[in-house]
Amino acid sequence: MKDKILIIGENYSDIEEMYTQFGRVYEVMISSPIIADICTHVHYFRPDMIMLALEGAHDYVVDEYKTAREAFENVKGTPFAVAGTTDDLMWFNQNWANLADITIDLSKSMVDIQLQIEVEVDKFYKKNGRPKSAGDSGATGTKGKTILVIDDSPIMLKIIREQLREYYDVVIVSSGQLALDYLADKMVDMILLDYDMPEMSGIDVMKKLKENAKTKSIPVVFLTGVSEKAKIAQALMLGPQGYLLKPIDRDKLFAMIHKCIG
Repeated sequence: MKDKILIIGENYSDIEEMYTQFGRVYEVMISSPIIADICTHVHYFRPDMIMLALEGAHDYVVDEYKTAREAFENVKGTPFAVAGTTDDLMWFNQNWANLADITIDLSKSMVDIQLQIEVEVDKFYKKNGRPKSAGDSGATGTKGKTILVIDDSPIMLKIIREQLREYYDVVIVSSGQLALDYLADKMVDMILLDYDMPEMSGIDVMKKLKENAKTKSIPVVFLTGVSEKAKIAQALMLGPQGYLLKPIDRDKLFAMIHKCIG
């Protein structure tokens, strides 16, 4: 089942392209910014995310959403995103800092946007302790064991998630820092870690995990394309539970996971 996004826009012509773009990936419905329309659509459509299209939007559009959120618990309990150009986002943040749960730069590729939505929406619902209304893009496991996947490649994150989601709850993040931020107030049963990432390498992430009493015992398996013997030796000195090479061998991956967490 596709995730559901309710797009709020001032008029249809301004957001038609955005509706088409997101409609290729998600189940999408459009609402006017009138309070009654927002509340009605949230009640019957039950979106996983409310998204305000900033193109052509005026102050009153944001004020209508704010009033709807104060009046209707389901609006308040649904993550709120704003989407637009860099200038649009700057205008929004200057006037309503911290109102949005997610800010989406429409100049990015749809793959990057989708990954951002999956990570941040999943984080929102976990923080608030309730499931999403529709399909689950991040965690659909039935065993109750959670695997955190850290990789800077959106395509690889999608591949790994699709391999595992039938059997495990899967959280995907695109950088080491995002992973550490997630683990600051959440726990997982296992981590699959890429070696070669910008800003913070897999080695750096592993060191941070080992330095933290809360995370040092989490089983970590490197899943990477790095095959140089010296780098593998460097990783193994940190005490991971395994080191698997890409491309992913599904049988080896599941055997390693089963060995670590069952």
